Amino acid sequence: MLGFKNKIEKSFTLTTICIVVLALIAAFLLYPRSSESEKGKKTIVIWVPRSKTDSIKKSVEEFERRNPEYQVQVGSATVRDAVGDPTRFLLGVAGNVPPDLIYFDRFAIVEWASRGAFFPLNEYLKRDKALPDAISQANYVAPAWNEATYKGKQYAVPNSVDNRALFYNKNLLIRAGFVYEKNDPEVRSGHVKAGDAKPPKSWNELCRKRIDSKAKVMSNGKVVFGAGVNLVHSGVAKNDVITILSGDGLNDIFRARVQSVVDSTTLLVDFEKELAPGTQRVASEFTGNVRVKIFDRNSYIVKLTRFDSYTGSLKTAGFIPFFGNSWLYMYGWLNGGKFMSSDGRKCTLDDPRIVEALQYIIDMYDCLGGVEEARIFQSSGMGSSMLDLFLNNKIAMKIEISWFMQTISSYKPNMSFGVVPAPLPDSRIKAGGQPVSWMGGWSYAIPSTAKNKDDAWKLMKWLCSLEANKIRAEFESTVSKSKGQVYFPRLSPEKRFNKYLYKKYIKSSPAISKNLKNAYSTMIYLLDYCKYRPVTPVGQKLWNEHKRAASLAIGHSMTAKEALDNGCRQVQISLNRILNPPDGPTVPWLKLIVLYCLAILAWIVFMILRNRRKKQANGYRRNKWYEGYICVSPWLLGFFTFGAGSIVFSIVISFTSYDVLSPAKFIGLDNYRNLVADPIFWLSIRNTCFMIISVPLSIIAGIALALLLNHSLRGMQLYRTLFYLPAIVPMVAALLLWMKVFDPRIGFINQLLITMGVDDPPAWLSSPVWAKPSIIIMSLWGVGGSMVIWLAGLKNIPETLYEAAAIDGAGPIRRFTHITLPMLTPYIFFNLVMGMIGIFQIFEQAYIMTNGGPEDATLFYAYKLFNEAFRYLNFGTASAMAWLLFFVVLVITLFNFWLGKKWVHYGD
Repeated sequence: MLGFKNKIEKSFTLTTICIVVLALIAAFLLYPRSSESEKGKKTIVIWVPRSKTDSIKKSVEEFERRNPEYQVQVGSATVRDAVGDPTRFLLGVAGNVPPDLIYFDRFAIVEWASRGAFFPLNEYLKRDKALPDAISQANYVAPAWNEATYKGKQYAVPNSVDNRALFYNKNLLIRAGFVYEKNDPEVRSGHVKAGDAKPPKSWNELCRKRIDSKAKVMSNGKVVFGAGVNLVHSGVAKNDVITILSGDGLNDIFRARVQSVVDSTTLLVDFEKELAPGTQRVASEFTGNVRVKIFDRNSYIVKLTRFDSYTGSLKTAGFIPFFGNSWLYMYGWLNGGKFMSSDGRKCTLDDPRIVEALQYIIDMYDCLGGVEEARIFQSSGMGSSMLDLFLNNKIAMKIEISWFMQTISSYKPNMSFGVVPAPLPDSRIKAGGQPVSWMGGWSYAIPSTAKNKDDAWKLMKWLCSLEANKIRAEFESTVSKSKGQVYFPRLSPEKRFNKYLYKKYIKSSPAISKNLKNAYSTMIYLLDYCKYRPVTPVGQKLWNEHKRAASLAIGHSMTAKEALDNGCRQVQISLNRILNPPDGPTVPWLKLIVLYCLAILAWIVFMILRNRRKKQANGYRRNKWYEGYICVSPWLLGFFTFGAGSIVFSIVISFTSYDVLSPAKFIGLDNYRNLVADPIFWLSIRNTCFMIISVPLSIIAGIALALLLNHSLRGMQLYRTLFYLPAIVPMVAALLLWMKVFDPRIGFINQLLITMGVDDPPAWLSSPVWAKPSIIIMSLWGVGGSMVIWLAGLKNIPETLYEAAAIDGAGPIRRFTHITLPMLTPYIFFNLVMGMIGIFQIFEQAYIMTNGGPEDATLFYAYKLFNEAFRYLNFGTASAMAWLLFFVVLVITLFNFWLGKKWVHYGD
């Protein structure tokens, strides 16, 4: 007994020594080192995106040389999306360790500035107005400067800019016959030559819709319209594109050509003129009362689009509305629409002009054969700039960002292309409408909690100066030359710097083609005609809802008006919560922390008294109980700090309105009530519940795989290892791999299906119907992880049971159903419980592969929770969702345990 006691004492001593050593190591790592700031230098911390780190460092080095009293620490603002997911920055602000200066997206700056995350620069701008190095608004493009202004306060100084215009392939337009004639005003004025490619100027030129009406389609290809339609007066003629929409949501689309007009209400469809998806199904699926759209054969989008005569898929597209860098915002502005009222208090996403613009987009997709066909076509050009469809003559026109000029310069510098303002609606042209472009970009800003604001302002002034920008440009030029590439600079919001860039690097460079020079000039011209995303506290919510509405409408899940009305309603709810914050009491965090610490102390006292009583009852056997708690104290400390503390915090937050940047205020059960009234919340639940299908499929696949590998054959260990490998592949790498596998055009699965004779394979992740099944199929790839558990279960079944059954005449199937399955029920139960819990936590697939789309098909519960927390900063709502998820999972798990008593056999 004495020896046992000595062992315990030695163990305790060793544990104590380990804890002390770990504490010393932690203190060594965490204790601040002597830095330059302690030697008399001031430290300025700046965060920049990784892609800009090297060039900004060059300007920073010159700043340090001119100001030896400073040292600048350049950190990376590592984010996936600075606008939609600025997690690191927000954590820095909330944790009171922000940078002194940050280079950030202007759109994001204003949204977070409206919640107090950034410091207004007005006093600095006014104070330095008379200085030679002053930052002057007059030197900047007005839209870029105004995008960083909110309620009269300037929160950032722009330092990069991008805008959008129509890029067009001259050769494809000329081949289709779109050229300037001698009598065109542009030719007479000398701006262009006769025979040059002529891009579209109006929406009607781009895509003219002649008919949109219900009709009856006969099996012989005859289409009969009602009395309210006059095909002759509408100008319908041979070879016009006819799109037939059928199905419950009008999402089953057939595209063909008009063969002839029989009379004013009847026409014939030519099925052979242009083979398109669904040709073989017309007679059986597209007959009856359907919706028919007819598009002018001379429209740009029609004449420039070609289909493959063998596969029926898009071969060359004239124009795809959302291909490139264009969204509903662009078309809404082109039509004169506004997405937010002038006072910023009302969302106007349902503006009739925006509804009209969205309907025009829907028509263009229908003219191409539907949005799914366009998505499949687009997927073939993703993944590399070299594969871009425009560069490879696969698409004739697209609205693209100004940075695309760099892509052309790098990969196809001699390409014959042009850049013009995006086409306007005909009504806007008649009214004398000006060109419209769309601007974004990045800026320098000072966080509101920055500790060295004056020093940060001094560094900002230098980085925004003409001289610092020249240093950056020279560095980027040197890097391009070292790669054997021609340096093609990006546009700047600083007018003087733009002139400098054009004169030094564009105009005088013989390596830059005339087309690129003209494109650069056009982009500079359009800077003054740019719109920018609404400056509002709900900018990200508005952005997401405008994308969501467009996605639902072009997929015919909703009409344009229904989708925009729904999106407008969601944005307005969020805006009202911010403009009219709750009046509830502020959460007294200090009191709650004290109460929490007292509760922990009470638990410690209780455990001491409890163990002392047990010691008195059990004698020496409980004599060293405290040593166990000392040994486990590191875990207890971590649990109480990061585990139980976070749980308590989450519970409290679920009853508050909290956005990290402002004090939390109690609002009672409002978060829970708002969730119940949120249709997207219920949609996320339905999407998540659909994925339950994957649980039994994974169980079946795992058992089948384990049965195959449960044999004593030579090399079986190698096979088991190979099947287990997918379970250890990092999730992100696996998802990126499967995105390639599911590629509708070049993916392995569709190539295999085509080889097997399937003419129209699924679009997988691009299809709202197939997106969730795609993720389920992908989940089966990782069943090798559960295979280990199934193998353990199979090895645990006594061979004598199989021998006895075989003697009694039981065949393989009866032995499996009467022995294997019953003996595997504990393992089935374990995988069932863990699988059900995992289903409600699906997140990475939606976040990386689909962004919740298409058409909300993969908007899972955990993905919505993430959006509420880190994209909209509704931490109260996110916490409420987390606790609802906890109770749902708890109920399902308890139900499984109750039901398991009736069917799980443990063999004892």
